[in-house]
Amino acid sequence: MLRKVISNRIKESKDLKKKLKEIAKSEDKEHQLWVCESCGQTWQSSRAWNWGNDLYLFKVPPVFLDEWLKQPYVQPDELLIYVGGLSEFLKQGFEKGEEKCKKDGCADKTIKGLAICLKHHIESLQKVRLLPQEPVGRWFKPYIEENFKPNL
Repeated sequence: MLRKVISNRIKESKDLKKKLKEIAKSEDKEHQLWVCESCGQTWQSSRAWNWGNDLYLFKVPPVFLDEWLKQPYVQPDELLIYVGGLSEFLKQGFEKGEEKCKKDGCADKTIKGLAICLKHHIESLQKVRLLPQEPVGRWFKPYIEENFKPNL
């Protein structure tokens, strides 16, 4: 997935939106669920914060409205930012230490020079917003959660 794909979809969404009917809006008003009345295709609109918080539409599978209102679909732009940021970070390479991670209940080895394992190091950097947060939302094909999880 490339940044260019998201940028193009943002441009296309203004005209596309005119052909769709809004059927639901998330409580935070960031996401809307749409349907094409001629073919029945379901779409979600979301805002791509890394692209100036612009609205874009993407195809999603049919869903019951009450389920979607509880959890809209995961956003492709967030997946792109997450994978890109984490991949770049992991390119550094991390050598395992000899000690056990200091986090309660974790049996993984530390990263050399730290008191915690790589998983907990990433979580601590995400907590202070130095790495992108894990994408939130209802997963759908072609986006499968396991394919976006780093191999630590």
